[in-house]
Amino acid sequence: MAFIRERAAGGYDLHELADAAHISQAQLVRLFKDALGTTPMAYVASQRIAAARCLLMAPLTKNQ
Repeated sequence: MAFIRERAAGGYDLHELADAAHISQAQLVRLFKDALGTTPMAYVASQRIAAARCLLMAPLTKNQ
């Protein structure tokens, strides 16, 4: 999870996430579904959307 949060803007795939966790892709998907009820890539997408939503909701400063 920390790997995903730290690299929220980065482009990575299921293989890279599984390698970071030192487990197989199948294990990663199974563990994610058991723990969070979603797939790893759906979780990544939701984290990106949440980050974008925060940026859109933030007030603009004069320099922006």
